[in-house]
Amino acid sequence: MLERNLRHHLRIEAAFPATLMTEDGQACECEIVNLSRTGIMVACDRATLETLMPSKQRESLFAPLNPVTVDACFELTLSTTGRTQLNCGCHIIHTRRLARDVFHVGLEFVRLEPRDRLRIEQFIAERKPR
Repeated sequence: MLERNLRHHLRIEAAFPATLMTEDGQACECEIVNLSRTGIMVACDRATLETLMPSKQRESLFAPLNPVTVDACFELTLSTTGRTQLNCGCHIIHTRRLARDVFHVGLEFVRLEPRDRLRIEQFIAERKPR
C-alpha cells in the first residue's frame, strides 16, 4: 500500500553519499535517504550525529534564532548532464532515532544556487512516480 505523503513537497527515495561539513570544519560522511525541493534527509550513526550537533546544541535544538547550520556536498545523476556536484547550506530541522545506532537527520536548504535548485527539480521530475 502506498503511504500518503503529507509534506508540501514530493520526497524521492535515494541512496547515495553526502558529506556534511560543520561550522567548525569537521567533515561527516552519511547517506541521503530522501530528497525534496526544500531539503534532504540523511542517515547516520550516533558518532556522526554528535559531531553534527554537540550536546549543547542538541539541548537548545530547534530554537529559531539559533539554528544548527551545516554545508552539504553531494552528487546527482541527471539524464541530460550525467553526474553533477551540488554544494548547499542547510539547517538541521529535526532528528529521529530509528535504532540503537541509526539516526535520520532532516536538513532544510537555506543556501542553494538557482542552477542547483533546477538540478534538484530535474532529478525529482525524472524519478517521481507516474
